[in-house]
Amino acid sequence: MTLPKTYIGVDVAKDWIDVFTASNQRFTRVSNRRDRLTKWAQGLTGDVMLIFEATGRYDRVLIACLEDNDVSYARVNPLRARQFARAAGLLAKTDRLDARILCTMGEALRPERATPIQLHRQRLHDLQARRDDIVNMITAEQNRLSVADDAFITKDIKASIRSLTKRREALHKQINAHIGAHEDLNEQNQRLQSVPGVGPQTACHLMASMPELGQVNRRQIASLVGLAPHARESGLYKGKRAIHGGRPRVRRAMYMAALVAVRWDPHWKAIYGQMRDDGKAAKTAIIAVARRLLVRINAMMKTGTSYQT
Repeated sequence: MTLPKTYIGVDVAKDWIDVFTASNQRFTRVSNRRDRLTKWAQGLTGDVMLIFEATGRYDRVLIACLEDNDVSYARVNPLRARQFARAAGLLAKTDRLDARILCTMGEALRPERATPIQLHRQRLHDLQARRDDIVNMITAEQNRLSVADDAFITKDIKASIRSLTKRREALHKQINAHIGAHEDLNEQNQRLQSVPGVGPQTACHLMASMPELGQVNRRQIASLVGLAPHARESGLYKGKRAIHGGRPRVRRAMYMAALVAVRWDPHWKAIYGQMRDDGKAAKTAIIAVARRLLVRINAMMKTGTSYQT
């Protein structure tokens, strides 16, 4: 495997990007607009790898321009980048310094190229994220309703809940229509829902937020979601392994799928029962089931098959 020759650190902001190139030690600022970014991406020569933080929507245009011009890039966790800067003894934070740190981080850690996300899957991700926002707002309003004692406020909160519920159902219909309009999503949705405990919402989270399904091995997929147990040992100390990091929405969805599976599916119920008999805590056993379910799903996506016990 040929390693990239040139790493480029990119700090992404709303209106521009700051760029630091390792080969010539130069800083560049480019407007965060499609025409300017396209021209800049077309000017990149040689074997390059761009490193930038996952910054929500601000990097959408940059990613589109890079993919259109077949430029390699890696999106890194902002917390990981900040921890790398602190480990290097750099406590200050500016756009130019962040770009330089990201470049150094790329040279040191050599992250793998990001898996491109298709436009129709990106829209599914946006729709699902918006639905989750609405659900959270409904929960917040319901909590307020439980403590409201003023008649007008109670009436207003109930009206808000009714309105939010209608918007949630509209988003649900839009998500179903979007999945039905794309053959690959429809097939994957049916395959995912053949897995015990995986319903429409979990399937949607997996399709929208896990483009790596079927492309990586079982350890990598568990780590990406945040279901891989990490050792905590030092000298004679042997701490309990714990999960952390990953993609929280997918992790929560898989946890709920595991809860359903261990209650209603005989196979997973037996596995859960054996773990409990071996002395594992209930939550630990459910997380272990969630990880095994995810590994099974990853294998299904790799082979293009439905669930089999």
